[in-house]
Amino acid sequence: MNKKKILKQITLLLILLIISISVIGCMAEKVDKEQLAKEKAAKERVAKVHQEALEYLKDTYNEEFVIKDTRYIKKAKGWELTAAPIADQEFEFIVETGGMFGNEFVSNYARLKLTYQATKFYEPILKDIFEKNAFLY
Repeated sequence: MNKKKILKQITLLLILLIISISVIGCMAEKVDKEQLAKEKAAKERVAKVHQEALEYLKDTYNEEFVIKDTRYIKKAKGWELTAAPIADQEFEFIVETGGMFGNEFVSNYARLKLTYQATKFYEPILKDIFEKNAFLY
């Protein structure tokens, strides 16, 4: 009699253990699906911001560009992208959108390009005048 009682208790414990494992497994699967959905939505948002930024840059500057880096700034609720012209990918600049800019895009490309071109133009002239390397700021 005692053995039957122990056997019933062990069987009951095994059934409870199996049920518990099944429930926990389903919960983990639900969390994974939610996480995957969040990651997919984030990737889609980044792709959309990239596409919109590239369209803005091409329309504004009539050149082709590449996005090199992307950051979302939580406090500002905005995006900061590092971009470069395809023709000169070492010449990087910042494009911002969201936050205080709303849906508009803002970049420092024109100012940086002008500075870059002026430096390239004046550097050899100043080098000839001063007979050494000159640094423009």
